[in-house]
Amino acid sequence: MAKTTLMSALRQMMALAREAEARGLSTTDVLAERAARQALRRRDVLRGAAGLGALALAPRLLVGCGSDSGGGGGGADAGGGM
Repeated sequence: MAKTTLMSALRQMMALAREAEARGLSTTDVLAERAARQALRRRDVLRGAAGLGALALAPRLLVGCGSDSGGGGGGADAGGGM
């Protein structure tokens, strides 16, 4: 059997119809569930990427906070010399 785009699409549609019939759902419901699962995965990936980005930037942001030696010089001057 030839492997064409049309045949691939027909196979996917038949698999969808079989799953919907086996589960007692409409094909629209099965497609909606698949889309929801896919969106959840995408959201998790984006959340993880944002977390990794924050961790990668943390050392650069903390460099400007001063040293841990307690040498002073980093605090605000209350009163401003008035």
